[in-house]
Amino acid sequence: MSYPSPPRLPIPSSSNVLVPPVVLLVAVVGFVLLSGTAVAGDAARFDVTLTTDASAYEAGELVRLTVTRCNLTSETITVFGSCLGCRDQFEIFDEAGVRVAESVIGGILVIVSDVFGPEECKSDVFAWDQGSGLFFSGDGQSDGQPVPFGSYTALYRWDVEGVVLEAVTAPFVLGEVTSIPTMSTTGLLAMCLVLALAGGWLSLRRRRALHPMSEPPA
Repeated sequence: MSYPSPPRLPIPSSSNVLVPPVVLLVAVVGFVLLSGTAVAGDAARFDVTLTTDASAYEAGELVRLTVTRCNLTSETITVFGSCLGCRDQFEIFDEAGVRVAESVIGGILVIVSDVFGPEECKSDVFAWDQGSGLFFSGDGQSDGQPVPFGSYTALYRWDVEGVVLEAVTAPFVLGEVTSIPTMSTTGLLAMCLVLALAGGWLSLRRRRALHPMSEPPA
């Protein structure tokens, strides 16, 4: 699914416009980095998947999200971004499709890049602490209350040169109660037999104590 790029502001036509040195430096560095590299221009060049490390979690347990991005071509592709953390976005939805949490977007304003070799895959692990509201996908810490028990799904969005790629996890359950070990039918019957034998032996000893056997005559 692709999203339209936001409209750009018109550039003043006056020839007296002064470009700040910092902006000029960033533009020059960006041009140097972009020259001579294959830039990801469409979503068909990549495959993105998102998985969890378990299908069920206890309350408060950290949910680890693994993102895997694969270059599907035989070329080296360099993906550029304008800041650290701006291209990775996570959202958590409950079973009714209501968004309950989302990752914080933003970071340091620098030019960053990811280089993918031919058919190369890269994986990164993120986290969520089951809290509502905003959360930092790096350590998973959120600013809200724990979400209710139930089934949830995580959505991941990756901005590749203005084209947004999405990946969704399989549903996972939060607040799973640890099951109490149960005894099999055979084990239960064996335990009942042992208890019955023990009870019979104790009853026999009690009767012998109350009615001792007389010794045979000499």
